[in-house]
Amino acid sequence: AIAAAAAAAPPPLVEHPRLVGGALAGATVVSAACGASHSLAVTADGRLFAFGDDRWLQLGLRDGGVPSIRRGPEMRAEPVEVSALGALRAAGHVSDAAREPERWRVACAAAGGAHSLLALR
Repeated sequence: AIAAAAAAAPPPLVEHPRLVGGALAGATVVSAACGASHSLAVTADGRLFAFGDDRWLQLGLRDGGVPSIRRGPEMRAEPVEVSALGALRAAGHVSDAAREPERWRVACAAAGGAHSLLALR
């Protein structure tokens, strides 16, 4: 029971700035956006990385009801590349970005309390 509780515990709070590595190591971040409890980073080559709280699916890494979208934990302590542009849907229709993801790059990102917004180029 103790091991299960430790595995379910959220990552420790970071009280001081620290270098973010992992998937972002070596990448040139050109812009960042911070929501209430999640962050987004856009790289020079148009990739998007997300980390923090994904409880409301604002990281774009999980989808509450669509099995084709990859699922993961609600909290990401390290940045993860958001590669499933199929998570970007409007009114239940898959976007052009999902049909031809290699054509699109992230130009900029914005984040709010429980959402993320991307502009693609």
